[in-house]
Amino acid sequence: MRSGAMTGSATMQAMRRFGEMLDAVCPRHRKHKQPLALEPDAPRALADFFEAVGFSEAVGAGGAQPQQWRPTREASQEWLRRTFETLFGEDVEVRDTWGVERDDFSAAWKRLPATFRILHPRGPLLTDESSPAEDPPLLELQLATGTLKPLPERAVAHLIRATWSRVMSGRSAGVVNLRAEGEQVLEPVFPGLYRLAEGIWGLDSGPGAAANAQGKLRRLFFDDFERYIDFVLGQPDERLPHFFEPEGPLFVLQPNQTLDPEHVNEPGFRRFTSRSEGLIVKDWFQAVGRIEGMGVWLQRTQHDRSVDLVVAPRNLEPMRTWLQRNGLELELEVETQPDIWSEPVT
Repeated sequence: MRSGAMTGSATMQAMRRFGEMLDAVCPRHRKHKQPLALEPDAPRALADFFEAVGFSEAVGAGGAQPQQWRPTREASQEWLRRTFETLFGEDVEVRDTWGVERDDFSAAWKRLPATFRILHPRGPLLTDESSPAEDPPLLELQLATGTLKPLPERAVAHLIRATWSRVMSGRSAGVVNLRAEGEQVLEPVFPGLYRLAEGIWGLDSGPGAAANAQGKLRRLFFDDFERYIDFVLGQPDERLPHFFEPEGPLFVLQPNQTLDPEHVNEPGFRRFTSRSEGLIVKDWFQAVGRIEGMGVWLQRTQHDRSVDLVVAPRNLEPMRTWLQRNGLELELEVETQPDIWSEPVT
Protein backbone atom coordinates (compact mmCIF):
# COMPACT_ATOMS: atom_id res chain seq x y z
CA MET A 1 0.00 0.00 0.00
CA ARG A 2 1.31 3.43 -1.00
CA SER A 3 1.12 5.07 2.45
CA GLY A 4 2.92 2.11 3.97
CA ALA A 5 6.08 3.37 2.30
CA MET A 6 6.35 5.89 5.11
CA THR A 7 5.72 3.38 7.90
CA GLY A 8 8.67 3.47 10.26
CA SER A 9 9.79 6.88 9.10
CA ALA A 10 10.09 9.73 11.58
CA THR A 11 7.10 11.41 9.94
CA MET A 12 4.82 8.39 10.25
CA GLN A 13 5.97 7.79 13.81
CA ALA A 14 5.05 11.36 14.72
CA MET A 15 1.60 10.94 13.15
CA ARG A 16 1.04 7.73 15.09
CA ARG A 17 2.18 9.48 18.24
CA PHE A 18 -0.42 12.15 17.61
CA GLY A 19 -3.05 9.45 17.13
CA GLU A 20 -2.09 7.92 20.47
CA MET A 21 -2.20 11.31 22.19
CA LEU A 22 -5.63 12.03 20.70
CA ASP A 23 -6.93 8.63 21.82
CA ALA A 24 -5.67 9.33 25.35
CA VAL A 25 -7.28 12.76 25.77
CA CYS A 26 -10.46 12.29 23.73
CA PRO A 27 -12.67 9.27 24.52
CA ARG A 28 -15.14 10.41 21.86
CA HIS A 29 -12.51 10.08 19.14
CA ARG A 30 -11.12 6.85 20.54
CA LYS A 31 -14.53 5.17 20.38
CA HIS A 32 -15.92 6.59 17.14
CA LYS A 33 -12.88 6.94 14.87
CA GLN A 34 -13.16 5.33 11.45
CA PRO A 35 -10.88 4.88 8.46
CA LEU A 36 -10.98 7.62 5.86
CA ALA A 37 -9.87 6.38 2.46
CA LEU A 38 -8.60 9.14 0.21
CA GLU A 39 -8.00 8.90 -3.50
CA PRO A 40 -5.21 6.59 -4.76
CA ASP A 41 -3.16 9.61 -5.84
CA ALA A 42 -3.86 11.68 -2.72
CA PRO A 43 -0.81 13.40 -1.20
CA ARG A 44 1.08 10.85 0.83
CA ALA A 45 1.21 12.86 4.04
CA LEU A 46 -2.55 13.41 4.06
CA ALA A 47 -3.26 9.74 3.44
CA ASP A 48 -0.78 8.72 6.15
CA PHE A 49 -2.31 11.20 8.60
CA PHE A 50 -5.80 9.70 8.35
CA GLU A 51 -4.37 6.18 8.39
CA ALA A 52 -2.46 6.88 11.61
CA VAL A 53 -5.05 9.06 13.38
CA GLY A 54 -8.38 7.93 11.94
CA PHE A 55 -11.37 10.13 11.20
CA SER A 56 -14.02 11.33 13.64
CA GLU A 57 -15.92 14.52 14.39
CA ALA A 58 -12.92 15.53 16.50
CA VAL A 59 -10.49 15.50 13.58
CA GLY A 60 -9.91 18.22 11.01
CA ALA A 61 -10.05 21.92 10.39
CA GLY A 62 -13.05 24.07 11.20
CA GLY A 63 -13.12 25.55 14.70
CA ALA A 64 -14.05 24.26 18.15
CA GLN A 65 -17.31 22.46 17.41
CA PRO A 66 -17.75 18.85 16.21
CA GLN A 67 -17.39 18.60 12.46
CA GLN A 68 -18.55 15.96 10.02
CA TRP A 69 -16.76 17.15 6.90
CA ARG A 70 -14.95 14.38 5.05
CA PRO A 71 -12.25 16.07 2.96
CA THR A 72 -12.44 14.07 -0.24
CA ARG A 73 -12.03 15.62 -3.67
CA GLU A 74 -15.50 14.50 -4.73
CA ALA A 75 -17.17 16.13 -1.71
CA SER A 76 -15.08 19.25 -2.29
CA GLN A 77 -16.18 19.60 -5.91
CA GLU A 78 -19.82 19.11 -5.00
CA TRP A 79 -19.68 21.63 -2.15
CA LEU A 80 -18.12 24.27 -4.39
CA ARG A 81 -20.59 23.57 -7.18
CA ARG A 82 -23.51 24.25 -4.83
CA THR A 83 -21.73 27.27 -3.36
CA PHE A 84 -21.11 28.77 -6.78
CA GLU A 85 -24.74 28.26 -7.77
CA THR A 86 -25.87 30.18 -4.69
CA LEU A 87 -23.13 32.80 -4.87
CA PHE A 88 -23.52 33.64 -8.54
CA GLY A 89 -27.23 32.99 -8.91
CA GLU A 90 -28.60 36.50 -8.46
CA ASP A 91 -25.66 38.72 -7.48
CA VAL A 92 -24.39 40.58 -10.51
CA GLU A 93 -21.63 42.32 -8.56
CA VAL A 94 -20.17 39.04 -7.32
CA ARG A 95 -20.35 37.57 -10.82
CA ASP A 96 -18.46 40.58 -12.15
CA THR A 97 -15.84 40.23 -9.42
CA TRP A 98 -15.25 36.59 -10.33
CA GLY A 99 -15.57 37.22 -14.07
CA VAL A 100 -18.33 34.64 -14.55
CA GLU A 101 -21.59 34.57 -16.47
CA ARG A 102 -24.93 33.76 -14.92
CA ASP A 103 -25.01 30.33 -16.54
CA ASP A 104 -21.28 29.74 -17.01
CA PHE A 105 -19.01 29.44 -13.97
CA SER A 106 -15.99 28.07 -15.84
CA ALA A 107 -13.96 31.21 -15.10
CA ALA A 108 -14.41 30.58 -11.38
CA TRP A 109 -13.15 27.01 -11.61
CA LYS A 110 -10.10 28.22 -13.53
CA ARG A 111 -9.09 30.35 -10.53
CA LEU A 112 -8.65 27.21 -8.44
CA PRO A 113 -5.77 24.74 -8.42
CA ALA A 114 -6.10 22.02 -11.05
CA THR A 115 -6.41 19.45 -8.26
CA PHE A 116 -7.61 20.38 -4.79
CA ARG A 117 -9.64 19.32 -1.81
CA ILE A 118 -11.45 21.39 0.78
CA LEU A 119 -10.02 20.68 4.23
CA HIS A 120 -13.05 22.41 5.68
CA PRO A 121 -15.87 24.53 4.21
CA ARG A 122 -15.32 27.12 6.92
CA GLY A 123 -13.13 29.60 5.10
CA PRO A 124 -13.12 27.56 2.91
CA LEU A 125 -9.63 26.09 3.19
CA LEU A 126 -8.29 24.35 0.08
CA THR A 127 -5.24 22.25 -0.58
CA ASP A 128 -3.28 22.77 -3.77
CA GLU A 129 -2.55 19.25 -5.03
CA SER A 130 -1.59 20.25 -8.55
CA SER A 131 2.07 19.53 -7.73
CA PRO A 132 3.44 16.27 -6.32
CA ALA A 133 4.10 17.60 -2.79
CA GLU A 134 3.62 14.97 -0.07
CA ASP A 135 2.09 17.58 2.23
CA PRO A 136 0.26 20.10 0.04
CA PRO A 137 0.17 23.84 0.61
CA LEU A 138 -3.02 25.32 2.04
CA LEU A 139 -5.03 28.22 0.63
CA GLU A 140 -7.97 30.21 1.92
CA LEU A 141 -10.55 30.86 -0.78
CA GLN A 142 -12.03 34.32 -0.23
CA LEU A 143 -15.46 34.00 -1.78
CA ALA A 144 -16.22 37.73 -1.75
CA THR A 145 -13.23 38.57 -3.93
CA GLY A 146 -12.46 35.32 -5.74
CA THR A 147 -8.87 35.33 -4.48
CA LEU A 148 -6.73 32.61 -2.94
CA LYS A 149 -4.70 33.53 0.12
CA PRO A 150 -1.72 31.24 0.85
CA LEU A 151 -1.61 30.07 4.48
CA PRO A 152 1.69 29.64 6.32
CA GLU A 153 1.12 26.04 7.45
CA ARG A 154 0.71 23.08 5.17
CA ALA A 155 -2.27 20.74 5.30
CA VAL A 156 -1.15 18.16 7.87
CA ALA A 157 0.29 20.74 10.26
CA HIS A 158 -2.97 22.67 10.09
CA LEU A 159 -5.00 19.51 10.74
CA ILE A 160 -2.94 18.74 13.84
CA ARG A 161 -3.11 22.30 15.17
CA ALA A 162 -6.87 22.55 14.56
CA THR A 163 -7.69 19.10 15.95
CA TRP A 164 -5.65 19.51 19.13
CA SER A 165 -7.02 23.00 19.75
CA ARG A 166 -10.57 21.67 19.31
CA VAL A 167 -10.46 18.67 21.63
CA MET A 168 -8.41 20.46 24.29
CA SER A 169 -10.36 23.74 24.22
CA GLY A 170 -11.98 22.98 27.59
CA ARG A 171 -8.63 21.98 29.09
CA SER A 172 -6.59 25.02 28.16
CA ALA A 173 -5.20 28.17 29.70
CA GLY A 174 -3.95 31.55 28.63
CA VAL A 175 -0.29 32.40 28.37
CA VAL A 176 1.60 35.52 27.34
CA ASN A 177 5.22 36.06 26.32
CA LEU A 178 6.34 32.59 27.37
CA ARG A 179 9.14 31.27 25.20
CA ALA A 180 8.38 28.05 23.33
CA GLU A 181 10.69 25.42 24.76
CA GLY A 182 10.51 21.79 25.78
CA GLU A 183 10.22 18.50 23.93
CA GLN A 184 8.67 18.99 20.49
CA VAL A 185 6.66 15.80 20.69
CA LEU A 186 5.41 15.71 17.09
CA GLU A 187 8.56 16.57 15.15
CA PRO A 188 9.16 16.47 12.25
CA VAL A 189 5.54 16.59 11.07
CA PHE A 190 4.45 19.34 13.48
CA PRO A 191 7.09 21.17 15.54
CA GLY A 192 4.60 23.53 17.20
CA LEU A 193 3.49 21.34 20.14
CA TYR A 194 5.76 21.29 23.19
CA ARG A 195 5.61 18.95 26.16
CA LEU A 196 6.22 21.14 29.23
CA ALA A 197 5.59 18.48 31.88
CA GLU A 198 3.63 15.26 32.26
CA GLY A 199 0.14 16.02 30.94
CA ILE A 200 1.00 19.67 30.15
CA TRP A 201 1.57 20.97 26.62
CA GLY A 202 2.16 24.32 24.98
CA LEU A 203 1.14 25.28 21.44
CA ASP A 204 3.21 27.85 19.63
CA SER A 205 1.88 30.87 17.76
CA GLY A 206 2.54 29.30 14.38
CA PRO A 207 4.59 30.41 11.39
CA GLY A 208 2.11 33.14 10.45
CA ALA A 209 2.28 34.96 13.78
CA ALA A 210 3.47 38.52 14.17
CA ALA A 211 7.20 38.97 14.63
CA ASN A 212 6.86 39.67 18.37
CA ALA A 213 4.95 36.39 18.84
CA GLN A 214 7.37 34.16 16.95
CA GLY A 215 9.00 31.54 19.15
CA LYS A 216 6.42 32.02 21.92
CA LEU A 217 3.57 29.88 23.17
CA ARG A 218 0.04 30.85 22.25
CA ARG A 219 -1.97 28.50 24.46
CA LEU A 220 -1.38 25.90 27.18
CA PHE A 221 -3.21 22.59 27.47
CA PHE A 222 -3.56 20.09 30.30
CA ASP A 223 -5.07 16.64 30.70
CA ASP A 224 -6.26 17.45 34.23
CA PHE A 225 -7.05 20.77 35.93
CA GLU A 226 -5.39 19.76 39.22
CA ARG A 227 -2.22 18.77 37.39
CA TYR A 228 -2.15 22.22 35.81
CA ILE A 229 -2.52 23.90 39.21
CA ASP A 230 0.43 21.86 40.49
CA PHE A 231 2.42 22.81 37.39
CA VAL A 232 1.89 26.55 37.94
CA LEU A 233 2.52 26.29 41.69
CA GLY A 234 5.88 24.72 40.85
CA GLN A 235 7.04 27.60 38.65
CA PRO A 236 9.75 30.01 39.79
CA ASP A 237 8.55 33.49 40.76
CA GLU A 238 9.84 35.16 37.62
CA ARG A 239 7.79 32.86 35.34
CA LEU A 240 4.44 33.20 37.11
CA PRO A 241 3.35 36.42 35.33
CA HIS A 242 3.30 34.52 32.01
CA PHE A 243 0.33 32.38 33.09
CA PHE A 244 -3.37 33.23 32.88
CA GLU A 245 -6.69 31.78 33.99
CA PRO A 246 -7.48 28.23 32.81
CA GLU A 247 -10.80 27.05 31.46
CA GLY A 248 -13.17 25.57 34.04
CA PRO A 249 -16.29 26.30 36.07
CA LEU A 250 -16.30 30.01 36.88
CA PHE A 251 -17.67 31.81 39.92
CA VAL A 252 -17.60 35.61 39.94
CA LEU A 253 -17.35 36.72 43.57
CA GLN A 254 -18.49 40.02 44.95
CA PRO A 255 -15.60 42.18 46.18
CA ASN A 256 -14.05 40.62 49.27
CA GLN A 257 -10.73 40.42 51.10
CA THR A 258 -10.75 36.68 51.80
CA LEU A 259 -10.22 35.59 48.18
CA ASP A 260 -9.02 38.78 46.56
CA PRO A 261 -6.00 37.69 44.48
CA GLU A 262 -4.08 40.81 45.46
CA HIS A 263 -4.45 40.11 49.19
CA VAL A 264 -5.41 36.43 49.68
CA ASN A 265 -3.66 34.90 52.70
CA GLU A 266 -4.89 31.33 52.43
CA PRO A 267 -1.95 29.00 53.16
CA GLY A 268 -0.04 27.88 50.08
CA PHE A 269 -1.40 30.49 47.68
CA ARG A 270 0.97 32.25 45.33
CA ARG A 271 0.13 35.79 44.22
CA PHE A 272 1.40 37.54 41.11
CA THR A 273 0.49 40.27 38.63
CA SER A 274 0.28 39.69 34.87
CA ARG A 275 -0.14 42.00 31.92
CA SER A 276 -2.28 40.93 28.97
CA GLU A 277 -1.51 42.04 25.45
CA GLY A 278 -3.70 43.07 22.54
CA LEU A 279 -5.68 46.11 21.55
CA ILE A 280 -6.36 46.82 25.22
CA VAL A 281 -3.54 46.19 27.67
CA LYS A 282 -4.67 45.24 31.17
CA ASP A 283 -2.95 44.39 34.43
CA TRP A 284 -4.35 41.38 36.26
CA PHE A 285 -4.01 40.35 39.88
CA GLN A 286 -3.82 36.56 40.06
CA ALA A 287 -3.44 33.93 42.76
CA VAL A 288 -3.17 30.14 42.60
CA GLY A 289 -3.48 27.64 45.41
CA ARG A 290 -5.66 25.06 47.11
CA ILE A 291 -8.68 25.24 49.38
CA GLU A 292 -9.53 22.00 51.18
CA GLY A 293 -7.50 20.17 48.55
CA MET A 294 -9.27 21.80 45.61
CA GLY A 295 -7.12 23.62 43.08
CA VAL A 296 -8.26 27.25 42.78
CA TRP A 297 -7.38 30.05 40.35
CA LEU A 298 -8.26 33.63 41.34
CA GLN A 299 -8.12 36.56 38.97
CA ARG A 300 -9.34 40.14 38.65
CA THR A 301 -8.34 43.22 36.73
CA GLN A 302 -6.62 46.14 38.37
CA HIS A 303 -9.75 48.30 38.09
CA ASP A 304 -12.45 45.74 38.96
CA ARG A 305 -12.96 44.47 42.51
CA SER A 306 -15.05 41.46 41.43
CA VAL A 307 -13.03 38.23 41.49
CA ASP A 308 -13.05 35.31 39.03
CA LEU A 309 -12.66 31.95 40.76
CA VAL A 310 -12.06 28.85 38.63
CA VAL A 311 -12.00 25.23 39.81
CA ALA A 312 -11.98 21.80 38.24
CA PRO A 313 -15.38 20.65 36.92
CA ARG A 314 -15.52 17.89 39.54
CA ASN A 315 -15.12 20.50 42.29
CA LEU A 316 -18.00 22.74 41.22
CA GLU A 317 -20.41 21.62 43.95
CA PRO A 318 -17.80 21.33 46.74
CA MET A 319 -16.57 24.85 46.00
CA ARG A 320 -20.10 26.25 45.91
CA THR A 321 -20.67 24.69 49.35
CA TRP A 322 -17.40 26.12 50.69
CA LEU A 323 -18.27 29.61 49.46
CA GLN A 324 -21.70 29.47 51.10
CA ARG A 325 -20.23 28.16 54.35
CA ASN A 326 -17.74 31.01 54.46
CA GLY A 327 -20.26 33.74 53.63
CA LEU A 328 -18.79 34.72 50.28
CA GLU A 329 -21.43 36.20 47.99
CA LEU A 330 -21.65 35.42 44.29
CA GLU A 331 -22.04 38.17 41.76
CA LEU A 332 -22.47 35.60 39.01
CA GLU A 333 -22.04 31.90 38.39
CA VAL A 334 -21.25 31.32 34.74
CA GLU A 335 -23.12 28.35 33.35
CA THR A 336 -20.64 25.64 32.49
CA GLN A 337 -21.11 23.76 29.25
CA PRO A 338 -20.11 20.08 29.30
CA ASP A 339 -16.77 19.36 27.68
CA ILE A 340 -17.83 16.72 25.17
CA TRP A 341 -14.23 15.99 24.22
CA SER A 342 -13.06 14.91 27.68
CA GLU A 343 -16.19 13.17 28.96
CA PRO A 344 -16.33 9.35 28.99
CA VAL A 345 -18.34 7.83 26.16
CA THR A 346 -20.68 4.95 26.96
